[in-house]
Amino acid sequence: AVRTGGFFDVQDGAFEVRGGSPVPGVWTSEVIPIGGPVRVSVDVDDVNTNKESVDFVRAYYIVDGGVQVGFGAVADDLESAVELSSPVITGSTVQIVLEGQVSANNEIYRVDNVRVLDDGGTAQDACQWETGMNAITERLESQSAAINGNLYTFAGFTTGLGISDATEIYDPSLNSWTTGTPMPTAVTHMGIAVVNEEVWVIGGFAGPHPGIPTAQVQIYNTVNDSWRIGPNLPVARGSGTATFHNGMIHYFGGLLTDRITDTGEHFVLDINNLGAGWQSRAPLPNPRNHLSSAVVDGLIYAIGGQFGHDNEDEVDDQRFLHVYDPTTNIWTRLADLPSDRSHFESSTFVVNGNIVIAGGVEANVNGDFFYDNITEYNPVTNIWTELCRLPHGLLAPSAKVINGELIVVNGGINGLFLPVKNTWRVPFTTSGTSSFTANRFDFIEVPKISVYPNPVSHTLIVDISEGSGFQIEGIQLFDISGRLVKSVEFNQQFKKEVQFEMNMTDVEAGIYILQVYSDTQAVMSQAKLVVKK
Repeated sequence: AVRTGGFFDVQDGAFEVRGGSPVPGVWTSEVIPIGGPVRVSVDVDDVNTNKESVDFVRAYYIVDGGVQVGFGAVADDLESAVELSSPVITGSTVQIVLEGQVSANNEIYRVDNVRVLDDGGTAQDACQWETGMNAITERLESQSAAINGNLYTFAGFTTGLGISDATEIYDPSLNSWTTGTPMPTAVTHMGIAVVNEEVWVIGGFAGPHPGIPTAQVQIYNTVNDSWRIGPNLPVARGSGTATFHNGMIHYFGGLLTDRITDTGEHFVLDINNLGAGWQSRAPLPNPRNHLSSAVVDGLIYAIGGQFGHDNEDEVDDQRFLHVYDPTTNIWTRLADLPSDRSHFESSTFVVNGNIVIAGGVEANVNGDFFYDNITEYNPVTNIWTELCRLPHGLLAPSAKVINGELIVVNGGINGLFLPVKNTWRVPFTTSGTSSFTANRFDFIEVPKISVYPNPVSHTLIVDISEGSGFQIEGIQLFDISGRLVKSVEFNQQFKKEVQFEMNMTDVEAGIYILQVYSDTQAVMSQAKLVVKK
């Protein structure tokens, strides 16, 4: 194992985080071989109960040398020991990382039972699921939308790969399902975009399985329960993704008409100028299908997906995350998903500025693994975090947050051949905390940093404030791949606040992370920055 920074000790076989260090300490385990699905678990206890809110222990795992993924944290005083446990992990190797800091010299956190369990282990789930009324039809690979407090689900596969044209509507306040007008042309593998109170169903594979790629656009009006036809895509497409932002529908990725070849083509439609038809935009890098998409703060995210389709021997799930800036027509690659993953298109949603995905599959030569993970991406920190777990590994469920609850419907339990009618519910508050709290955490930021204008073209104003006698070494600007682009160094004791300017004329357009670091090289705070030209 490797230790860096902080005040750590080993007493009676347990790992202790001791007080008085000005920076967090990090402990990283050796690389541990794993032979199948496992969970990682650690126990944290409070030796004495005079902690402050800034005192913490955080737990992470690293699979196959990839990205570091948080799976739990504690802070302040603990009334009793807490078990932090990960969701199911698959891969060849795993490492465990513990980060901790205690401010007072006489305070201690005690970390014990750091362990790797097989999937039948005792790791506890933070979600306390309740069952709702069953949906009317057992389905998977439907599409869904949350509008005016209701969950709408459309089409998809039924038992035996039958094709459904059903529109079903769930009212969580009444715990009841009703049927809407069926889709005019039953499709699967369609993109979907919510435009005000309408749902645009774009492309897909039409007719009985395996279906024929179509360019058709079908529009459902949730107010009057009616369908109409919209402007066709320029070409037939299936298994692409769609989203709506600032008056424009974006459709990208998917498969050519052979149902095998991936495409990155990217089309946009101005809903206020339908006569202009679909226009081309910058293609998606790493073309793929069965990806999902989301919009946060004016940027469009392309998430996961797979290479290939009908030839199962060539299907390869992917962990890519890309972001598209409509103002610059530029795609940028961000932090990969924790693992290769697809088939969560209808279970992708945004809550409090974070993107959440639920369920899905990783297909590989050793067989398919079906995720029960609920995984969150923070666009500000560019970090993925595991939340809690679904009741089952689910292929292509539908999931949305409505009035403070996460509603999960349908999906295939551990595969394609067991679509279900189930409805599951769990509280999820709009403030960003939820019954997931035990498995998610907030990063302390001392001091705070603000930047403006953002986006910036020429001169950036940086404000650093609310510190308490900290020593700042400097500021570093990194591009989204982690390359250092620009730095400012200054050894100065900032008591309360500092403001200075950075010349950005020599920085290319794109997304960047600006980090404030201390004289011990610890990152004290960071902010996301968009540079435009």
